[in-house]
Amino acid sequence: MIDIASSSFSSSWRMYFFASSRLLTVSASDLFFIIKSFYFFSHLLSLFLSIWHKMNINATKTLLDDIKHIYIHVPFCDGKCNYCSFYSIKKNPANTKLYLNSLEQEIIKTTGGTKLNPFTIYIGGGSPSLLNSSELKQFLKIIKNNFDLSNLKEWTFEVNPSSACSTILYLLKENGINRISIGVQSFSDKTLSKLGRRYNNNSIHAAICLIKEFSFDNFNIDLIAAVPGTSEQEWKNDLYAAINYGPSHMSVYTLSIEEGSLLQKMFLTGKWRKENEITEIKRINTAEKFLRKHGLRRYEISNYSQKDCECIHNVAFWEGKDYLGFGPSAVSRIQNMRLTNPSSLETWAKIVQNAPFSQETELLSWAKDSAERIGFAFRLLKKPVNPLLFTKENSIFFDSWNKIITELISQKIIMKKNNGYVLTKRGVNFADYVASLFINNVE
Repeated sequence: MIDIASSSFSSSWRMYFFASSRLLTVSASDLFFIIKSFYFFSHLLSLFLSIWHKMNINATKTLLDDIKHIYIHVPFCDGKCNYCSFYSIKKNPANTKLYLNSLEQEIIKTTGGTKLNPFTIYIGGGSPSLLNSSELKQFLKIIKNNFDLSNLKEWTFEVNPSSACSTILYLLKENGINRISIGVQSFSDKTLSKLGRRYNNNSIHAAICLIKEFSFDNFNIDLIAAVPGTSEQEWKNDLYAAINYGPSHMSVYTLSIEEGSLLQKMFLTGKWRKENEITEIKRINTAEKFLRKHGLRRYEISNYSQKDCECIHNVAFWEGKDYLGFGPSAVSRIQNMRLTNPSSLETWAKIVQNAPFSQETELLSWAKDSAERIGFAFRLLKKPVNPLLFTKENSIFFDSWNKIITELISQKIIMKKNNGYVLTKRGVNFADYVASLFINNVE
């Protein structure tokens, strides 16, 4: 006989024992309240969902049906670039097999076998294009078998110039991928070497020509602006080279020194200097003027596109839409929950194989959740944001957020537009500052 009061009997199993014994007397609405009360314990959520299924209530569908955006992380890369802090590992047959098997298990266990109906899927990494043809076929089959793609509007696949080939691009085209993102970063061999990239301009040219040959009309080129030691003319050369390939979308970033990156170590030991902010702003302004002249308008802090070619997946993220992430290190956002997978293939796979949920869960307060969503929303340059609308549920922040808005207007960083506020031309350079004001106000 089990002593449910003993210390050896875990609290989660005590809760499960209690809930199971009360199964016939607990209403569906009461059980849903219990689930919501304990959902930050992922193993408890799994146990309660199994109870709910016994009551013929599709709890998974209730919790996840509104999620229309999926991110899948492929962790394999042929090496670590100097600036990269994303989780990646060298690929081999054994860890690729472990990844693919665990990925399918994670999707099935997270969704409870329900086929979600996403609007967007984004495959990132790492370098997803490192998967060979048989591995890619299995990967795409996992997605097609476990998601309903009938309403899919955008399916993005990241391609590395060093691993793009006709076989991979053919498979992507045949299986419905309709958007490619290629991480060029620079067309200068000297700059690529400085960044730790492992390809050259010839590889870039060959990769983009293949993308166009397979009629991927919607493709993005990533560039990094203001790499230390590069001139204004070298930056213009990168922009000219990119636009000559006719991309529908471009992402332009400045280098940030990320924790855990090789660049951080180089910076701390004096082997790398960061470009000054004035130069960074000038390079971004150069890009904006040049790209606008060639039909790519800036719609977000770092992104430019032809008309109707904005990245739907990323816009949804900035608008605060919920999303699910699969694979090691992937992050999900469900209402005010942030769920993060382990940044280790082995740890992630072990948890996936032994439990229905693999995420560490952070339960955000209403204030922190709202502040983060406000900060992201301001990145979209044309869509007005009204932080005061978030305070209807919690008026304690109305005065402090109104004060922040008034101060930002006086600094000419934001301006009134329709029923909300947008960044001014000057304010575009202070988007991170705007976000920090709201986030720090609630911490």
